[in-house]
Amino acid sequence: MKRLGFGALLSFLLVGSLAAQNGSKRVDLKEITDGQFRQVTNIGEMRSMPDGEHYTAMNDARNMIIKYSYRTGNPVDTLFNTEKARECTFDKFDGYTISSTGHHILVWRDTEPIYRRSFKANVYDYDVRRNYVKPISDSKGKQMIPTEDGMKLITILPDVVKSPKLTADWENELTLVSKGEVAAEQFMSGIETMVSDLVKTYHSVSDEQKTMFVVDRGGQEVLGKCPKCGADVVKGKFGAYCTGKCGMNVGKALGVALTDSQVKSLLQGKKILVKGLKGKKGSYDAYLIPESVQEFSYTKDGKEIKGFQYKFKMEFSQKTGKQG
Repeated sequence: MKRLGFGALLSFLLVGSLAAQNGSKRVDLKEITDGQFRQVTNIGEMRSMPDGEHYTAMNDARNMIIKYSYRTGNPVDTLFNTEKARECTFDKFDGYTISSTGHHILVWRDTEPIYRRSFKANVYDYDVRRNYVKPISDSKGKQMIPTEDGMKLITILPDVVKSPKLTADWENELTLVSKGEVAAEQFMSGIETMVSDLVKTYHSVSDEQKTMFVVDRGGQEVLGKCPKCGADVVKGKFGAYCTGKCGMNVGKALGVALTDSQVKSLLQGKKILVKGLKGKKGSYDAYLIPESVQEFSYTKDGKEIKGFQYKFKMEFSQKTGKQG
């Protein structure tokens, strides 16, 4: 019996797949190799939207920002179009970032790399509601564009580091150093002391601030960090789960499926209100406060199932109280 070569097998499977997609119409290999079938969608970098159900990407012509559905992969809206935006003086752009409200989009062109992912460019503000484009600065020259992580970092840094006065003071002292009126060692010693004091005062950030720097996992919304192993907890098809596969149950609490916002709150150590908990006398509502992580086990179909879950402290409102 002759073996079917890998190339022939691949061609067979491809033709079969295309035939299935085209109903009863028969597709042969020559049609494929002649270029009659081609990729009709070639999107750029995918950027998740806050709703977790959509993402955005530039089109091939780099003149539009298109909104896509994760579920279907199809475009559902055009957020920006250089041909239709009012007062738009350019026909292509290199990149963009969308404000948290979605009302403004920064677009840039004529990009000039600086270091790693930072760069300079001509930047424009697109007002979504007014369909209006204007330069971000009327002065000549390109603007420096920070990275996305850089923009997040600036929101949690202490004010003393972000103060323009600090830069001015350093510039003045450097001038004195250049004139020989201040020793360079004295200048550096002052900086070392300041940095040491900052590290002692601001040695950590909150769990909520840490979630600002979670990694986008190819369209899966990252909800936080697993309390058991520290890996990302993401939103999956059947609920939240730990990507570290440590066995931590983060999608349910006492048998009740949790919403994304409830999971996020739990991962930040906050209490949540859960409705429809089951008791001996019926269902009831309660506030669940995560205290620690505990191991659990049960038997299903003769097989022992083990894992980890939150250990909760319960609080009941005076209005309802515990019913079971």
